[in-house]
Amino acid sequence: MAFAEVQMAKAARGVYPRYDLDNQSCVTYCAQVLRAGGVSDIPLETMSGIKWLLQAHG
Repeated sequence: MAFAEVQMAKAARGVYPRYDLDNQSCVTYCAQVLRAGGVSDIPLETMSGIKWLLQAHG
C-alpha cells in the first residue's frame, strides 16, 4: 500500500508519468509493485507484462 501511495503522490506533483497505454498502464503498475516485492524478471512494458503474467499465472 505504501508503494501505491508514494506513486500517487508523485503523479499528483507531476513527478511520476501520467497514464500511457504502452508504458504506464495498470499492467505496468502491477509489474512495478511486483518488482518492489522482489519479482525481478517481470517486464515493465504493457504487452510484455501481459505475456509474462499469462505465462506465469495463466
